[in-house]
Amino acid sequence: MLFATAHTDLAPRPLAELVRARLPHARPGVVAVASPEGFVVAVNEPAKVSRVSAAALVKLVLDGRGGGNAALAQGKRPADSEATTDRLTRLLAEYSG
Repeated sequence: MLFATAHTDLAPRPLAELVRARLPHARPGVVAVASPEGFVVAVNEPAKVSRVSAAALVKLVLDGRGGGNAALAQGKRPADSEATTDRLTRLLAEYSG
């Protein structure tokens, strides 16, 4: 699992799609991009085959809020964004096993 922070002019969704496109195609990968407004989760094809769903991750992190599909989902960042980021980090750690 790799965690990184960066400042960019790209909006969260295009950034998540760009990073997802650069993930290795041979193994499952998940990209989560957070911004002050919200966050986006994108998964690659091997992750989808492994039954990892971007929409399910967003709904788990946001207590049922947010939406999208198995490949890409997004949600508005709640007031307690630090707790949300911690929850997402724990979920990704569980998925990476």
